[in-house]
Amino acid sequence: MQEVLVPQLSDSLGNLLFYTASPDLEHYHTPTLIDRGRIYNKQHNKMENGDSLFCSNWYREMLILPWPDSVNKFVVIASMATSGTKISYSVVDLTYNNGLGKVFDKNTVIDTGNICDGITAIRHGNGRDWWILYKKWFFNNNIFYKILLTPQGLSSISTQSIGLNLNESFYRLIPSKDGNVIVGLCNSSMSIEKFSFNRCTGMLNNHVVIYNGTGNPPFSFWDGAISPNNRFLYVTTIGDQYLFQIDLLNPNAYQNKIVIDSIDSLSYSASGIRLAPNGKIYRSNWWCLDSIYCYPFSDSAYSPVNTHLSVINEPDSLGLTCNYVGLGQYLNGFRTYGALPNDVNLGLGPLAGSICDTLSVGLSEVKDGIPIQAFPNPSTGLFTVNIKYETLPKEGFAYTIYSLQGQVIQRGELKGRTSSINLTSFESGMYLLNVTMPKEVVQIKLSKL
Repeated sequence: MQEVLVPQLSDSLGNLLFYTASPDLEHYHTPTLIDRGRIYNKQHNKMENGDSLFCSNWYREMLILPWPDSVNKFVVIASMATSGTKISYSVVDLTYNNGLGKVFDKNTVIDTGNICDGITAIRHGNGRDWWILYKKWFFNNNIFYKILLTPQGLSSISTQSIGLNLNESFYRLIPSKDGNVIVGLCNSSMSIEKFSFNRCTGMLNNHVVIYNGTGNPPFSFWDGAISPNNRFLYVTTIGDQYLFQIDLLNPNAYQNKIVIDSIDSLSYSASGIRLAPNGKIYRSNWWCLDSIYCYPFSDSAYSPVNTHLSVINEPDSLGLTCNYVGLGQYLNGFRTYGALPNDVNLGLGPLAGSICDTLSVGLSEVKDGIPIQAFPNPSTGLFTVNIKYETLPKEGFAYTIYSLQGQVIQRGELKGRTSSINLTSFESGMYLLNVTMPKEVVQIKLSKL
């Protein structure tokens, strides 16, 4: 039997591929839980080389991401949240063992330090790569750590200082479905902050403090989810069990929060909450009859509370019209604790027309038969254009550059095999380069940073 915190991956038909788990229950009371993580195959057996992962026993410390440009390769990120001093990755390749997989590069350390319980990942604006975000604790800071996963592997770590200055080991990073909003949710620091997120650059902006611990009574937060339309934040509390809806468009968002549900704290300890691919938000319940630390459940500890999920059926709707149904989803005899898997939005696609929607352009991506190339692409405005046409006319090739709105912004001629185009005076964004050739007009995208 394993801990229930299992980020898992399925194919497009919903068939399980593999999953991960924090330390096994038989090891739960051992002194150290820093190398007990597991990766299990679709038959629920330990994957080859899938034992002894660097992780501890927390709720958002592990992620599964598809490796960019691969259908059988994946990366498992394990952060050892709140205990231990590192974040690492392991690679899963499902081409081995007849689709059951094998683990490579196990426990490759990415970074050291006390990692907060709350790592997340958001698809890059190119629709292929992944931004991995996390924070650290043990000192007051407002630093976000970011890594980009590309087909070449994991990038070096970049940092950004923005937001509240906190020393919070329990810091949940909650992204919106479209990846454009991130909420930071704290427990002991009793705070909620919101950021916009640029999927192209990985930068956080537009910091807003939703709650800073004021009010009577103050609340400690356990988990949260953002509605599909980005308007409503749903949060659960620990202790006095509340489910709040917070309108992010309201300038007094927290003061005008709406109570969607409240539960007797003697019977409930904590409740995880997560936006599902079907657009509904599900809530798990950690049911405790005698103690708030009733983990693991005894064999007799069955209740409607821990054998069901509660459901917000219409999370884009204001207040009680969100159609919350307590204990509305039966788990077929399985039981839930105070969390749900730390999954990411695998269906998030490219930002069409953005400065980073560039996978169809650039020197390395140009398809065979296209007679022009532009590089570097993206660039800060200076592009080198290479022409692969067999016969070059003396007068060159006429070109026109359009904005995405169809406006002509520049005309000129490309002479010789190599020419330059200068867009440094124009705004950042995507432009269309049309080159008139003897038998066709060739068009490629130019991305100006």
